Amino acid sequence: MATVRLPEPDLARQRWDAVLAGVAEPVCEPARHPAEHQGTVIDYPPATLVDLVTDQARRTPGAIAVDAADARLTYADLVARSERIAAGLRSRGVGPGDLIGVELPSSAELITVLLGILAAGAAYLPLDAADPAERTAYILTDAAPVAVIATGPVAGATVWRLDDLLPGSSAERARAVWTEEPGSSAERARAVWTEEPGSFAERARAAWTEERSDEGRRRIEGARSEATQQQSEATRQHHTAYVIYTSGSTGRPKGVVVPHRAIVNRIRTLRELYPLDASDRVLQKAHIGFDVSLEEIFRPLAEGATVVPAKPGGRRDPAYLARVIRDERITLADFVPSMLEAFLREPGAAECTTLRRIQCGGEAMPADLPQRVADVLGVPLYNMYGPTETAVDATQWLVGTGTQPRIPIGLPVPNMRAYVLDTDLRPVADGGTGELYLAGAQLADGYLRRPALTAQRFTADPFGPPGSRMYRTGDLATWLPGGVLDLVGRADDQVKIRGFRVELGEVETVLRRLPGVTDTVVVLREDRPGDRRLVAYTTGTADPADTRRAAAAHLPEHMVPAAVVAMGALPTLPNGKTDRAALPAPELRAAAGRLPTGDDEQTLARLFAEVLGLPDTEPFGAETSFFDLGGHSLLAARLISRVRSVFSVELPIQTVFETPTVAGLAQWLGHAEKARPTLRRRTAQKETS
Repeated sequence: MATVRLPEPDLARQRWDAVLAGVAEPVCEPARHPAEHQGTVIDYPPATLVDLVTDQARRTPGAIAVDAADARLTYADLVARSERIAAGLRSRGVGPGDLIGVELPSSAELITVLLGILAAGAAYLPLDAADPAERTAYILTDAAPVAVIATGPVAGATVWRLDDLLPGSSAERARAVWTEEPGSSAERARAVWTEEPGSFAERARAAWTEERSDEGRRRIEGARSEATQQQSEATRQHHTAYVIYTSGSTGRPKGVVVPHRAIVNRIRTLRELYPLDASDRVLQKAHIGFDVSLEEIFRPLAEGATVVPAKPGGRRDPAYLARVIRDERITLADFVPSMLEAFLREPGAAECTTLRRIQCGGEAMPADLPQRVADVLGVPLYNMYGPTETAVDATQWLVGTGTQPRIPIGLPVPNMRAYVLDTDLRPVADGGTGELYLAGAQLADGYLRRPALTAQRFTADPFGPPGSRMYRTGDLATWLPGGVLDLVGRADDQVKIRGFRVELGEVETVLRRLPGVTDTVVVLREDRPGDRRLVAYTTGTADPADTRRAAAAHLPEHMVPAAVVAMGALPTLPNGKTDRAALPAPELRAAAGRLPTGDDEQTLARLFAEVLGLPDTEPFGAETSFFDLGGHSLLAARLISRVRSVFSVELPIQTVFETPTVAGLAQWLGHAEKARPTLRRRTAQKETS
C-alpha cells in the first residue's frame, strides 16, 4: 500500500493555534494551487464493506462484534448469519444492481440484515417507520426496490420477513425467533438456549454456534458465494452499497447513490485519524437513513471493536444516552452539536467515564462547546464535515479546548480534495470566500434517476486527474491560516436544523399544496440563542394551526414548521423577491382551554412556558400540545431536564411525545423514579492529531 504525504495536519494546527493565541493575524493570501488543499494520498487495495467485516472475522472470529438487547454476536456469528440471509436473497434472484428496502428497528438483527444484503451484492434503501406515509410511498415509487425487509406491512411494497429469507433447515427455522410473535413455533424455539443436552433444541443451538469451532472458521473462509467470488475486487467496489434519500429543493426528496469504494475509503481513513481495538465499544444510535450510521456500524466491525445498538428512539433522549454509555462502557460516540449540548446538560453525562473520544458533525459547532466537552467529559472532540454525497465525512479536525472565535471543519480526509472557487471556478485567495467543492475517492455516483440534477451538482474536476469529478456542495467556505477550512454560510436555501439537512423549497412546495394556502415562504429563525426553528409565513384563508397539523401529515418531524404565521401579503423587495428581513418574529401564545390545577400542573405549565420561550404572564392550557407551540425533540429533552431539576424525578423523553401536555405529564410524575444526584466533572485529557 503506497502512501504519499501531502499537507501536514500538525503544521496547519500550529498556524491556526497561533491565530487563536493572537500571535499571528489571519490574512488574505494569494490563491494557492488546488493540489495544496488535498488530503493524504493512500493507495488502498479495492474492497467492499463486506470484505472489511469478513477479513476482521478471520482475524478474531470469537470476539464480540455486536452486543445488543436482542442478541450478542461474535464475528463468526455475524458473518455466518449474514451469509445465510445473503443466500436467501440470492435464491430469490437478488444480486448486484438490486435495491432492498430496510425498515427495521435498531438491533443486532438490523446489522445482520444490512450485511446480508451487501453480501448478496445488492444495496440497501433505509426506510423510517416514523415518516409520513406519503413520503415513504414516494421513496418506494422512486427507488423501486425489489422488496422491503420489515417486521410488518409496508404500504406499496413487497415485504419479506427475515424468516422468509432463511433456508429451511431446523436450525435455520429456529433462528426465526428474531421475527416471530410470542407463542409461535419460533417463540418455542427460543428455548434452545435453556433446554437439556441431547434434545432437538440443543442440536439446533449447536448449529448456531458451530462458527466458533475450527470448522466454523473454515466456513467463514468460504462464506462468499461463487457468484460473488467470480467478480473481481476492482469491479465489486464500484457496486452500489446504499441509497439514502435527502431533502430536495424541488419539493421531493432525492436518492443519493453511494458505491462501496466511497464508504470503504471513509471507513479506512478513520483508522488513520485514530485506531480502534477489541477494547472499544461504539454506540450505534443514528437511524440508518443517516449516513453517519455507517461509521457507527462498519467502522468498529472493520477494526475488531464491538457495536452496541441503542434502543429504538433512544437517540433523542439525552438521559437514556448517558445511562447506556455508562452501563455499556461505551468508548466512542457520535453526536450532532445540538444533541451534544443537550447531552452535556444531563447530570449523568459526568458518569460516562469510559468515553475516550467524541465525534461531532451535521451542523455548525457552537464556540463554547469544546470547553463544555472538556469540563464534563474530558475527552478529545473531533469536528467532522461532509454531505451525504461524499460518504459521511470529507473533512475532519481535532478541536482544541476553550471557547474559540470560530471552529474550523479542518482538512480533507485522505484521498479527498477540497476547492474553494469563485463563480468562474477559479480558486479563491486564502482568506477570501467562495463555494466549496469536494472531489476524490468518496464521491457518490449521483442521484437515483436524476441525470440532470446529477450533471448539475457533480461536474468535471478541472484540477484533478483526467475524468475525475467534483461535487458542488452549496456551502460557502474560506481557507484559514495553515490551509484549514472553515464554513461561513450557504449559497442557496438549504439549512441544517438539529443535524438534519432541509431544503426550504421542499417545505414550501408541500405547504403550497395544502387547502387554503395561496403562497408561502419558509425561513430558519433563531429568535432565542441556540433555538433554531423553521417558521412558515403563508397567505390565503388557511388557519395557521390547521396548516401546521396538515404539514405534519406530509413531512418528517424535523421539517414541520415550528410556527405558521398568516399574513395578508408577503413583504417584497423592489425586484419582486420576498423581503425575508421584513418577516416578523412569530408570536407563539399558549392556548388557554382548561387552566392547570394543582401544584404539579401549575409548575409544569411554568416549565412549558419557560422552555418554549413563552411569556409566563399568559395562561398555559393544561391540554395544549407542547409541539403545537414550537416544541421539538431537543426542547423536549430540555423540558425533561427541567422536570428532573424541579421535581427530582426521572421521566423518559418518550413521555413528552406520548403525552405532550401539562395534564398528560402530570399523570406521570407520581410513577416516576427518583433522579440520580449530579456527579463531579472529569479532568480533560489531551490527544494529538
